Amino acid sequence: MIPYDVVLTFHEPDTQPNDTIFTGSFAYDDVARAVSNLHGFLTESMTGGVGGGDMTELALDYQLSSVYDAALGGLLVTTFLNNNTNTLATDWGG
Repeated sequence: MIPYDVVLTFHEPDTQPNDTIFTGSFAYDDVARAVSNLHGFLTESMTGGVGGGDMTELALDYQLSSVYDAALGGLLVTTFLNNNTNTLATDWGG
């Protein structure tokens, strides 16, 4: 297993100077070509105060999906806040 640290910034033009940023880590098995234990923190740019800062930060601790993408030649690995893949609210019939 090879450990990696990762920082991914999603530039959010409508919430500047705030961007959504994922800071985390994972392990890669180069023999099995598998990612495990992807986890980290995600800031929410839409929750930040005027002028930047004060963004809500969520702990994403549940790696629930790892799918090989033949078109890109790599893995799409996702980690979630909750221990399920329900990402959309069902309140009010939605």
